[in-house]
Order: sequence, then structure tokens, then C-alpha cells
Amino acid sequence: MHIKITAQGGPEGEEELRSLRRHLEDDPAIPLSPTMGPALEAIEFVTASSFDLANLVLALSAWRASRPVRSTLEVRQDEHTVRLSPQALANPQTTDAALRPRLPLPHLSYAVLIGVADHAPGSGLRPLPAVDRGCLELRDVLSDSRIWGLPTNRCQIIRPQDREQLLEPVAHAARQASDCLVVYWAGHGLTHDGALHLALPGSREADIPGTAVPFTDLLRQLGAAPDPPSRTIVILDCCQGSVAFDAVRREVEAAELRDIYVLAASPPSGDAVGTTGTGLTAFTRALVETVRAGVGDRRDFLTPNDITAELRRIVPGQGGPVPHTLDPHTVGSRPFVRNPGARPGTAHLPWPRRYSKALTATAVVLAVVTGVGVWKGSSGTGTTGPCSEQVGLLGYSDVLDTIADPTPVQGLSALAVTGDRSILALGDNRPPRLHSLTLDAARIVPAVGNATILHPRDDKLSAADIDGEGMAVDGKNVLISSETGPSIRSYRLGDGMQNGEIELPEDLGDSSPARRLESLSLSEDRTELYAGMEGPLHIDGESAGRSQVRILRYTRSPGGEFGKQQPQQYAYKTEHGLFLTELIALGGNRLLALERGYMPEGNSVHLFLLSLAGKPDIGGTKSISDITEDSWAQKKLLANLVDCPTAGAPRKQPQLNPLLDNIEGMALGEHLPDGRRALYLVSDNNANTENQTTRFYKMSVDLS
Repeated sequence: MHIKITAQGGPEGEEELRSLRRHLEDDPAIPLSPTMGPALEAIEFVTASSFDLANLVLALSAWRASRPVRSTLEVRQDEHTVRLSPQALANPQTTDAALRPRLPLPHLSYAVLIGVADHAPGSGLRPLPAVDRGCLELRDVLSDSRIWGLPTNRCQIIRPQDREQLLEPVAHAARQASDCLVVYWAGHGLTHDGALHLALPGSREADIPGTAVPFTDLLRQLGAAPDPPSRTIVILDCCQGSVAFDAVRREVEAAELRDIYVLAASPPSGDAVGTTGTGLTAFTRALVETVRAGVGDRRDFLTPNDITAELRRIVPGQGGPVPHTLDPHTVGSRPFVRNPGARPGTAHLPWPRRYSKALTATAVVLAVVTGVGVWKGSSGTGTTGPCSEQVGLLGYSDVLDTIADPTPVQGLSALAVTGDRSILALGDNRPPRLHSLTLDAARIVPAVGNATILHPRDDKLSAADIDGEGMAVDGKNVLISSETGPSIRSYRLGDGMQNGEIELPEDLGDSSPARRLESLSLSEDRTELYAGMEGPLHIDGESAGRSQVRILRYTRSPGGEFGKQQPQQYAYKTEHGLFLTELIALGGNRLLALERGYMPEGNSVHLFLLSLAGKPDIGGTKSISDITEDSWAQKKLLANLVDCPTAGAPRKQPQLNPLLDNIEGMALGEHLPDGRRALYLVSDNNANTENQTTRFYKMSVDLS
């Protein structure tokens, strides 16, 4: 691999580049080329195949930490170029993600699988019964979280009847995909005047230009996107598919296309093999089986070239032609899907000795970042995967549901992350308990430690008078919101004794006792405290089945206390039949909200991204039922968890999705390798062990 580093910013950039050069010269793991002449325009070196980019990431991070940097670096690895700002260089995780080849991000990618199986009698074109089966099989493979995890709503099967129905979905996909676009064609490929045409149901062999769609028209849809995908993979399972290569080359030379890879099932003058005994063509059967099973070596990922090499080995043995490829931009060498057949191995990272103390934390971060894997539920029986474009299921565990001695773990209504693998869980049973959980290496299966009982300070109250629903850890204390009262009280983490209470607006008690303060969240800088009502005040009511509730925002006083001033209040409207169960403060007036409700068919659980920016303080408003529409908190649906994979989860009562139960607790966890955040959820079994489950979930969420 050839690596070239340049700096932007004129004379200042050149001086910083010289500083980086001197820094890299001290590192024996970086094979620098000799400097040529007095001017330094770039740092260049050629690496061996054994070179690990972690060495370069560590070197760049250590250099950035040693001095102020104002220039943006441009790092070119063969054909792969990235720009690293000073802010990016300060974060080794960001630098590693940019430099290290990675899978295309599923929520930023798209696939269009086009199949034309039937043709009119007398058209001269035979039916292709394997086409529909091939599209379905390929969709299942690309959507499998063990392989890629493409959301099903971004993996579209098209059975076009006319030209517009073929081209418009391709144009739409090209606009939607910013990372990777896959276009698969299965049907008759016809040639006229040396150009490939795609046969529609009404196409006739005797009139190809008048009834079939020129392949160049499809290419122009790809090139017309204002912000094209970073890579496009076109797969042609048709006769004479390689004829398309000339058209692709012309579009590339005219700069109409970039970063495209074409895989064709047949040579320019050859036929593809039709239906095999599996109901698939020889080409698509080999493609699906290769991607689904993977390759039995230590490669974590498969590139298009890896897959093609397997097809060239397999397809001729089934009587088909050798597949052909066109790769003008080295897309074929980039990771495409995970390798399910990878054999485990141990990666020994030769960290430079001079970084061993100063960058121990960085090394740990990189070990986490580069250890990309597939999370599995503790049941081990089902498939995890996407719930939506922004949210994915990483796994679940029912371990907590089985613990009855010495302290039953039940009624869990809130979570708080307190360490790398440490989580507190709040039980709303009487008396209320804080359960200490320790997660396993995959951060999915919790082990339970000692429980701490919360004790009130007021002698007139008993521990049973606390119905804890929301929780926020504040240093050595924990803040608990209770529906009883309602109240927000502070307790010492060490012994569970109350040591404070936050004053609430007087009218919060004018509400259903079962729908009061349910959620509580402290901002990351611990200056703001958010509390949410589960249901409405009596005077606020509902609108078309949607609860009109209030969210409180407290600001910490200079003395370090909350409640010295009246909180700001914001109006929030839930979805029909749902209630506000949990909030997470994200900063910048943004919140993550959990809404849930129950109906005879089962639980419904939704995740929303909220914005309070520009919204008025409605604290002085007697009733919010008549406020203007633009006064309500802005909300965006991230996922309806009913759409998550079932993951083989059992259920004790009717559910729209057996994975779901009465989810009430939510906490934001660590950063994940793909830039998302881990999100932990827990369900409250209401001490009803016969019909409900205490279930612990790990999700991924895109909060951008």
C-alpha cells in the first residue's frame, strides 16, 4: 500500500507537515521514504502487506497531542483518500474509522434488486422462473445482520412493467444511498448495435431498441444523483452481460460515474445458465451461497473481488461461464460484507514501544474499535439486525427474569450506566431497590450484585411511599423520580439514605397517580435535569388519544443544587395510545424519548428524537390544550420496536413482536465502531412473573 500525506493551509501547513515528518522519523514502525530536496510537499511511504494501520493512527494521535495543530491532513492510501481535521486527529477512534477499510454502513446504503421473469407469447423470449426466487434469496442475504444488515426498507425488489418502473427506483436509490449502492439485474440481456439492453415483460426479440431499455439509461440514473454513493456495485445475471462494460467505461471516462464495480454472469458473446435444481440460476446460486456461508479463512470481511474469485471457481463446475468484472476505481478491493465463514484468530498488534505508557488508553480504544463483531442474544437462537434505518437490535438477555433469591429482580423501571460494564437498575417495587448489574464482555448478559434499599429522610414516610420510576446518577448521589407524591429525591449511593429533595411545581399532583413523574435524565455536564410526566395533568388532557404532557427542565444553581428556581416546562404530545416512559438528555436541546403502551395485541414501543430548540416555556400556562401547534416539542420517529427482529425471543403473553415486553428503563451506553451509540433497555414485569418478563436489551442508535 502506498500512503501519501499532505497538509492544507499554506506555509503553516508546510511547517506542521515538517513537524509530523520529524515525529514519524522516530517511529521504526513507519517506513518513511527519504526526503527529496529542501521543500516538503508530502510525506510518502510504501508499506508491506503486514503493516497495521493502528501504528499510523497511534503516531498521528501522539503527534496531535504533542502540539497545537490547525491544518487539515489529506491521507491517500492507494485510491482511498480521507481528510482529517485537527478535531478528528485528536480522537484516535475517529482517525482509525477514517483510515481503516470498513464495511459500508447499512443505514446509509441501498439495494435495488430488479427481476423480469415473464414475457408475452410470441416475444421470442422464454420465461425465467428463477428470477423471482433469486431476488428474494439475495434480499435475505443482504438483510442478514451476520452478513451486512441492510434495513429491509432499503433493500427493494422491483418487478418493472415498463421503462419508468425500472429506472425511477434506481434513480431514487442513487439519491438515498450515500455510502454503498447495489443494483442487481436478473432477466434477459439483449444486444443491439453492440449495446446491452434490458428486457421488460413487453419486450420483443425482433424489436430490441423499441421495446427494451438500454443499459446506458440505467447508468445515467446512477450518474445523475447530486451526491453519488461512495461506491456502486452492479450485478448482472443475464446473457451477454459483459457487453455493458464498454458503456460503463465511456461514462467513467466522461466523469459521469465514479467508484463503480460491475460483476457480470456471462462474457460478451456468452449465455448465462438458467434454472438449476435449487430454483436459482447457477450464477445467483453461487453468489447467494458464497455470501451466506463466507470463506473459510481469517478474513473478517469479503470484498467484491473475494466473492468473484469464489464464483469463478464454483460457477464453471455447474456448467456456467466464468463471471467477468470491471473495476475502474478499485471498488473491488474494499470490504463489502462480513465473512460468516471466518475462522477465529488472534491479532497481535505491534504497538510502538515509545507509546506504551502515553497511549495506553488509545490502544484500548483501538482494540475496541477494530474488534468488529456480530452481537448475539443470550438465547443464541435468533437473528439480530435492524429495526429501522437509525436503530438496530444487538441482543437481549432474560437472565434477570430467573433471579428469585436472595432478592427478586423485578419491577425494573430505570437504568443508569455507571462504568464500562456497570449499570444500576431501579426496581419500583416496595420498598424500592437499586440493583447493581455487571455486564459480560459483549455487554449483553447482566450479572446481579448486591441490592441497596432506598430510605426516606422524613420519619413520616416509609420506604413503601417511594414509587421510583426515573433515575439519574449525580456524583455520589442518585436522583429518583417517584409517581407517589410526585417527588424527585436525592439518595446516597453508599447506603441508600435520602439526603435531599427537589421542589416541584404545585400542579403536578393534579394528575392520575399512575401517570406522574416517570422519566428523569441528567445532562452529560450535569448542569440540567429533565423530568417527564408519563401522562397529562387533568387540565391538559388528551387530543385524539394523544396524551398532552409536560417535560420539566431544571438548571443547577451556582451552589450546585437543583430546584432553587422554578423549572422551565415544555409541551410534548405522545402518539395515540402511548405514554412518555423515559428520557435521555443528549445536549443542545435534544432528548431521546421512549414511548410505550399496551393493547390486547401486545406492547407497542417507540423511540423518538426530540428537540426543544425555540420552543416556549409553558410553565405559566394553565392548560396546554389550546397552545399553538408550533409550541409543541419537535419529534422525529427513530424506530417502532415492533419492527425489530424477533431474535427467537419467547413470550408469556400476546405480543405484536415476541421480543417486546413492558419496556420502561433506558440508558445510553458506549460508542460503537460504526459511529452509533449503544442503547440499553429493560422491561418492568410489574412483579407478574407468570405473564410478563424482565428482559434486558442492547440496541444501537444513530443520534446524528
